[in-house]
Amino acid sequence: MQSLQCRGLRLHRCRDRNKCRKREFLSGGSHLGQRSAMKTFSVSLLIRSSSLSLDEMSSRLGRPHSSGSHTKGEPHALEKRGRSPWSETVWRFDSAVSESAPVEDHIRNLEVEFPPDELRALLPADCSVCLDIAIFFDTANVSVSLPRRRMEIVERYSADLEVTCYPSKFPRPVS
Repeated sequence: MQSLQCRGLRLHRCRDRNKCRKREFLSGGSHLGQRSAMKTFSVSLLIRSSSLSLDEMSSRLGRPHSSGSHTKGEPHALEKRGRSPWSETVWRFDSAVSESAPVEDHIRNLEVEFPPDELRALLPADCSVCLDIAIFFDTANVSVSLPRRRMEIVERYSADLEVTCYPSKFPRPVS
């Protein structure tokens, strides 16, 4: 058993999850108080354009956009804090699987729902593609691993890859 010190919290990692005597198990092999660790994902295709509106992009791509999309020139959500209007249109297409599903499942869902070959055929000339992975977590740190076969899907989209991590608080399970 290995001990770790993190921000004043003492953690230990067990070699065998099933033989551990502590009840308060933190996923990944660590113990921390009486709660379980949470990690959820939101995975989306982002199509960016400096000239097209959201409606024009939805029309050309043959699908409605997901929540969080915006048109160039629209006020930013943080406008009251001095943020300028959006400098480009971002058309978002979200994975349809559960937030608790592995990243691999999200990427596979996007591949099925909007195949890379179809997207590239419909993609307007001035647009760029990004696969956006958002990780929501409530632990000291977080990581994600993508197998080569999922990276190949990203490559078939000719997409950039963006991973953003959001420290979060999740509702505690009722005992």
